[in-house]
Amino acid sequence: MAYRIITLILLLCSTSATAGLFDAPGRSNFVPADQAFAFDFQQQQHDVNLSWQIKDGYYLYRQQFTFSAAGATIDEPALPAGEWHEDEFYGKSEIFRQRLTVPVTVKEADKEATLTVTWQGCADAGFCYPPETKVIPLSAVRAASNDGQATAIEPMPSTSSRPAFNPPLPVEPRPAPELATSPAPAAVPPADTPARLPFTALWALLIGIGIAFTPCVLPMYPLISGIVLGGKQRLSTARALLLAFIYVQGMALTYTALGWW
Repeated sequence: MAYRIITLILLLCSTSATAGLFDAPGRSNFVPADQAFAFDFQQQQHDVNLSWQIKDGYYLYRQQFTFSAAGATIDEPALPAGEWHEDEFYGKSEIFRQRLTVPVTVKEADKEATLTVTWQGCADAGFCYPPETKVIPLSAVRAASNDGQATAIEPMPSTSSRPAFNPPLPVEPRPAPELATSPAPAAVPPADTPARLPFTALWALLIGIGIAFTPCVLPMYPLISGIVLGGKQRLSTARALLLAFIYVQGMALTYTALGWW
């Protein structure tokens, strides 16, 4: 039995080593694009600020930025001046490091207007990311009025220099209106309780049986059998069942306590 256990452990270790042998070399050294170039935006009426937090050892190309609006009219964004850099991908180019903020002025925008921004960056270690595109939803903005002068209101011409005096007409007394009693609000029916899955314990048992045949559980069977049934002494059927029951109940109670907590 010990020989079988050692053989199983060696097989598992060889599988892990084979999987690591064919991994892409050095690929884990580079972070995903969202972490290398963390993008964020904010809109306040006509002003939209686009910002990038660039990780150390990475940079963005100035000439790879494009902006396009759908359902909106914007001014051409003015990118700040970058620093010159030469690499094997684009040669001598202007790049941005650390942090970049690009203000965009929205002249007018519909209710479902969007702003599409595309950029591309690389790492100093020699890896270039594919172009990244983000679609930004814009809030509705009306076009600003060009005429800033307020229109003056002309006074109404008077018919005479002195207004005529009209005595008030007598007002007949009216009976006070009767207050209508409002009907009592109708009782709100209680909300429907969420439907529960019938036979929850049965479903848990069936799911547990299904999980028992998954590949990650199958290697445990010879180990458990060796622990419960192994040894120099031959166990009786009742004792073997008792040991298996104790093992299963211990695992079940442990997972039940973890799930409940």
